[in-house]
Amino acid sequence: MDLFTRLFGQNSFMPHGHCYLWDPGLMRLHLISDFLIAAAYFVIPITLLLFVQKRRDLPFNWMFVCFGVFIVACGMTHVMEIITLWKPYYWISGIVKAITALASVPTAILLIRLIPSAVNIPGPAVLRAANEALIEQTKLLNLIVTSIGDGLLVVDRDGAALLSNPALRRMLGLKENENIPKNCARDCGFFHADKVTRIAPAEAPTSRAVAGEHIDEDEIFIRHGANLEGSWAHVTARALRDEQGTIHGAVAVFHDISAHKRAVEQQQNLLREREARAEAEAANRAKDRFLAVLGHELRTPLTPVLAGVELLVNFNGEFKGTIDIIRRNIELEARLIDDILDLTAIAKGKINLDIGTVDIHSAVRCALDIFETEIAHKKFRVHTNLAAAEHYARADDSRLMQVFWNIIKNAIKFTPEGGAIHIDSVNDGGKVIIRVSDNGIGIEPELLPRIFDSFEQGVRRVQAGQGGLGLGLAISRAIIEAHHGQVEASSPGKNRGTMVTISLATIATPSSAKEGEGKRPHSAVPSTGEAQKARLRILLVDDHTDTVITLGALLRNLGYEVACAETVKQALQLAKESKFDLLVSDIGLPDGSGHDLMRQIRAEQSIAGIALSGFGMEDDLEKSRAVGFAEHLIKPINVDRLQVTLREIAQKQAKH
Repeated sequence: MDLFTRLFGQNSFMPHGHCYLWDPGLMRLHLISDFLIAAAYFVIPITLLLFVQKRRDLPFNWMFVCFGVFIVACGMTHVMEIITLWKPYYWISGIVKAITALASVPTAILLIRLIPSAVNIPGPAVLRAANEALIEQTKLLNLIVTSIGDGLLVVDRDGAALLSNPALRRMLGLKENENIPKNCARDCGFFHADKVTRIAPAEAPTSRAVAGEHIDEDEIFIRHGANLEGSWAHVTARALRDEQGTIHGAVAVFHDISAHKRAVEQQQNLLREREARAEAEAANRAKDRFLAVLGHELRTPLTPVLAGVELLVNFNGEFKGTIDIIRRNIELEARLIDDILDLTAIAKGKINLDIGTVDIHSAVRCALDIFETEIAHKKFRVHTNLAAAEHYARADDSRLMQVFWNIIKNAIKFTPEGGAIHIDSVNDGGKVIIRVSDNGIGIEPELLPRIFDSFEQGVRRVQAGQGGLGLGLAISRAIIEAHHGQVEASSPGKNRGTMVTISLATIATPSSAKEGEGKRPHSAVPSTGEAQKARLRILLVDDHTDTVITLGALLRNLGYEVACAETVKQALQLAKESKFDLLVSDIGLPDGSGHDLMRQIRAEQSIAGIALSGFGMEDDLEKSRAVGFAEHLIKPINVDRLQVTLREIAQKQAKH
């Protein structure tokens, strides 16, 4: 109680107002001044306190606390100055000043000790330079991230994307200004290698890296946004750890291997294509071998038939016309077999031609003669006007006869009974133009562009009830084009007939009607004097018994001395026993080949040779020439051609 009285008692002290003589102006001056100072002193520590709470990271925030206590104490001294203007509480005022002194002395001491540390605080210039350096480093880092060719993705521990680069956005099919999905593991379109099964978010590379797993070149497929074709990538991912090993996120690098995958896929496709091509080529070779053997087997039986026909011509003169028809049809049948078997060669534009001087009109007439019976049966009116003055050409007469046969056959096939067929020829610009027209069912306009395609039979053939493979016109066009000619078909429309036009380059007319290989004689039998002049001793070898019998008889009938054998062994034995001028041998024999036989006989004696074979490819001909055969004749043997070859060999023998 005494202390309270002492502190708040006036004890005969006078307030400061007496000192100021209670002058109102002076009183107001001190009152306002002390009040403002005290107010400021109270506001400053509050501000410092708030500042310290916001910046707990400051290195010496305790100093602000000391300042706050000191300034509050100073503010209290000014409050006491205001109170003592009216109340003489000088003890309390003294105590406040003592407290202020206690607060100020430690603060001053601590401030002095703080000066060295405060001096080391970077100034504005240093901070500005450091900030600029930091900005440059940030730019450099951003440039590096942007320029990296591989995709870069940084995520936090929750998988949210923090950083990515343009390469990754391109892989995701995003535009430059588009952001990648926030949760890339879930929304970025990551697929397994099968390109179908989506990778679950928990199995995504970044998710596994956040879980602490090391991801090294995992192969994934990415299809997202505008990248509809997708991209292949090898992904490497690692967790982002601090010094204590705490995981704060993950970084993943996506290396684009799409080009490599495409190259590998192209290489695999190329290998598959090569394998398929090799298989196709092997199958094609097998087909060619099969067709060659089939051709040999189909041609061989026709040789004795043709040889027999030649013999009948000599002994049955009254049936000469009939025998000629048989011969022409057999030869045409042989040519049809050749065409079917040579379809592959025709498709490649490679047709073997036996070029000679051909009378085009004669070939047309021969083809027309074949249909004499059918024309009479269907009561056709056939009008021929072969008026071309120049009608000889360098061509293969059998092939041309086949073309005319095909065209005339079609005219007969697609013309109703009692119809008309017109065949005429004219010359135009060094060419002979042959036109075959009819008044039959015609050709639909949509079919005309395809009428010369292989296997193209068209609606008209079905409507007419006709069969066939649809090869005739295709083969005809190939043959004419091989002769550097042209063939065209035209039709006004349905039921208005068809015209086929053939044009071939002509040559000068031979001086004799009998000149030229294209002029086919009725018989190959020479005069007796010519046969005696020949005097060739021939060794005939063929494993086909009928061919040996009929061809041997024909050669003898032609005046040649002939010995026959059916095997290599028999032929070699005959060659040891006798000397021969000419070897006429089949290539395929039971115990060897005609090539082996030719080599062995030529090793012992000089002999000419003619090869006979159902195989007629170019390499077959080259093999025969290589071992010494002068000619390689394809079965069935054209007796006229055989006789010409025999004459040439006989003439060479006579010169020697």
